[in-house]
Amino acid sequence: MSILSNIKSVVVLPLTVSIAVITSACTATLTPEQQTFREEYLAAKKDYAVSGKLGIFDEKVKTSTLLNISVSRPDYTIYVSGITGTTLLKIRKTTSLTEITDDKGNIHTGSNAEELVYNLTGFHIPCDSLPDIVTGIPGNNPAHYRDDGTIESIEFSEFTVNYKNYMEVNGILLPKKIDIKGNNFLLRIAVNKWEI
Repeated sequence: MSILSNIKSVVVLPLTVSIAVITSACTATLTPEQQTFREEYLAAKKDYAVSGKLGIFDEKVKTSTLLNISVSRPDYTIYVSGITGTTLLKIRKTTSLTEITDDKGNIHTGSNAEELVYNLTGFHIPCDSLPDIVTGIPGNNPAHYRDDGTIESIEFSEFTVNYKNYMEVNGILLPKKIDIKGNNFLLRIAVNKWEI
């Protein structure tokens, strides 16, 4: 059975049910100076972790998994697991190597995380961009801001990231609900916990 089949069979809850447990959005307003400080602070932050739900939608599949991202810049680890906690994918990226452990414990290595994930699962997951995407750091990418000063969207070459709402953690606004939309896929991240 392929990883794609296992992801489909392990996940039994529809995304709309799993996201319904997420609490309401933070309604803060940021001045341009506060937003600049926020981005600089988060860009300089070396270690953080985020956990929540990941919805995956494409022409073949609509499913929900658990997502955990642990960052120690420039390295990161992404865990994708079923609702019951069964590991479906573990993606570990260092400066010299990408290592993916599949649901059978097999290890696949290479230099390009996105390509490895796509070859194994058929899913487009922008692994190398996720550490910046989850924090809402545009870097050199074009960003659009709301009237309240928060980032509404960031344009990447192959996808657009939309930030639906935020939560406040230790005085810093962090994304809570994120949509990553490409030509033939949609990833929906609903964050329930930040460690920063």
